[in-house]
Formats: sequence, structure tokens, C-alpha cells
Amino acid sequence: MSRSILLLTLTTTLACAPDMPPEENPTTDDSGAVRYPDLPTLDAVITEEMSAGDVPGLAACIIKDGQTAWCSGYGYANLQSELTVTPTTPFMLASTSKTIVGVALMHLAETGAIGLDEPINDHLDFAVTHPEDPGTDITARMLLSHTSGIDDNWNVMSAMVVDGDSPVSLGAFMEGYLTPAGQWYSAAQNFRSEGVTGITEYSNIGVALAAYLVEAVSGQDFADYCAQHIFTPLQMENTGWHLADFDEATVAVPYEWYSDDWHGLSHYGYPDYPDGGLRTGAEPLSRFLTMFVSDGTLDSAEILSPESVAEMQQAHYPGLHSTQGLIWYDWTVDGTTVTGHNGGDYGVSTEMGFTADGTGFVVLMNGAGQNRTLENIEAAMLEAAASL
Repeated sequence: MSRSILLLTLTTTLACAPDMPPEENPTTDDSGAVRYPDLPTLDAVITEEMSAGDVPGLAACIIKDGQTAWCSGYGYANLQSELTVTPTTPFMLASTSKTIVGVALMHLAETGAIGLDEPINDHLDFAVTHPEDPGTDITARMLLSHTSGIDDNWNVMSAMVVDGDSPVSLGAFMEGYLTPAGQWYSAAQNFRSEGVTGITEYSNIGVALAAYLVEAVSGQDFADYCAQHIFTPLQMENTGWHLADFDEATVAVPYEWYSDDWHGLSHYGYPDYPDGGLRTGAEPLSRFLTMFVSDGTLDSAEILSPESVAEMQQAHYPGLHSTQGLIWYDWTVDGTTVTGHNGGDYGVSTEMGFTADGTGFVVLMNGAGQNRTLENIEAAMLEAAASL
């Protein structure tokens, strides 16, 4: 039996299951493990979308009223070993990782060590100057709003992808990419011709530079800064920026679908890892999202002030882009405005967001799906949240 037929069989079974009023959520069993309510109608939608989109594995969570209200896992994290997905299975997040970078830099800014509008060259150990606009200082606010004029040169970036973790450090790559004497420098391809704040153009390298700015200012490795100030306080277990942080056998394998079959990819990395390399599960990521929705605090962990959370959701260059905040941005799911971020990389597709009333979702997949796979699942999750 093929995996897609297995998913379709499960969809048919779930579609026939009656919708029962959910138990008060979430509860714990005798061992103290979290037990989330059953949502058979949502299960049916998710498994149907996975089958239609050729997605081997998926983890999803709903947040509501300041807590993780529901989580579940579907399909396989590893088809070869038949490892099933759970809410804590680590997936590579791709660009959803950028939300961590934004929060880390805002957290550092709250200490007073850096201002969002200070020139980044006041803090870096090498100078970054836009070749078309050398008289304009680049700031942290510009990096986080994709207005710095730093461009993604995929001829370089694609060549830097390796199996496992990159041997090139974040700082070495940033200097080599952004300074004229650097190994990977190109004035024409690494920078936008419009100059600084001339255009809002999504920039992976700009966000990676924001992460290196955290290193330069704090004197601490970026991954360590995140662990100390975000992951540990939020109890985001089994979360890390490098494959070396994990038992590789437990991490969801990235898959691509072609020739009517799934093809597993090696776990990979790149030196600009903060723009897409975080691995975590849907459940721990839902704690991060709940913190953000809850004005920067979850339980006793205060990560950001309410003012910083609000600032990150504002459009800082509305004349260039009306919905781009500091990393976070707005889009619509079936007509409902959502604030969050998505991610897509080789063999992975992820998204998380929340609505004005604080209802939110996390969806992690180890396959690309189809054009509307994520939107259809998210719409069903927001509808299901009303019953929780």
C-alpha cells in the first residue's frame, strides 16, 4: 500500500467519525502528559489535504486564550523507519525561523545595548556599506523590515548548502558576502540597485546579518543567545539552530515529491542559518507564538515588553509596504487577517500566524504541498478553534 493511499484511507475513516464536544482543553493523563481534545472533522481536512498535496508528515497546533489549546501529528517524519509525527517532532522551520531572529534582536534592544535606528556599523566588527548608496547608514530597523537594500544572491547561497551543519561560521560568511574584499562579494548581485530604503525586498541575508548583529552586540553566539533568552525561558524543549543539537534519527526528514513518489533529502544547513535553519516541534513553537500573542510574556517568562510586540507588528515603511512589520507581516486566510510568517525550503513548508482575537495556528510539513494546502488547513484550524 502506498503512503498516499494510507493517508486517503485514514481521511475516509475520520470523515465518518462524529463530531463530539471536546473535553475541557488541554488535560493531562495519569503520567502528566498533555492530552488534547479530539477534533475529528479537522483531522479529516488535514489528512485529505496531505493526501491531495503529497505531504508525508505534518504537525499542527492551535492557540487560544493564551494557551496551546490543541496539537496533533499526522503521517510520517521518516518513511523509511516508519517514524510517525508527534506534536514535538522537530521539523526544519525554513523562513518561519526569522521570527526568532526578530524577537532576539528586540530583546537585546530592550536592554539598551543597541537602538533600532543606530547605524549597524557602530556595532559590527566589519563595515557594511551599500555600493549604490554609501552615504546612508543601514540600521537594525531596516534589516528587520527588509528595506536595507541587501539582496539575496542565490548563485552564492545555493552553493553554500551542505549536508549537516555548515562549517562556515555566520560571521565569516556575513563578512565575506558584504564587504568588498570578501570571497562572496558582488556589488551588483548582493545589493539592490534602489539603494537603502528604496524598496521593500525580502532579504534572507539581511535577516542573517540581524542575527550576527545580536552576536556582535551581546558578545554571545547567536544560537546560545536564543537558547538562554528565548528557548529555555519558554520551555521550548528539543529546539536548536544546528543539526548537532539533535538526535538526527528523531528529526523530520525533508521530502520532495516527483515521479509519483516521495524522495528523502539529507538534513542540510548553510552558514546564514538564522534565516531558515531552526528546528523545533509544533508544540514548542506554539509556546513561542503564544508568548508573542500574549504581549511578550508566557507564564512567568517575560521575553518582550508589550510595546516591543506592538512595534514589531507595525508597518515601519508604509510608503514601501503597508503590511510588513519587523519580520512579522500580515496576510489573509479566507478573508481573515492574520499576522505571522511562513517558510519554505527544500522539502519543508511551514507557517504560523494569529488573528486579532489572539487565536493562532502552527503548521509544520516535511513536504511542499500544493498552492492552497496550508491555507485550507489553516482555515479549517481557525474554524475548529471556535469549538475549543
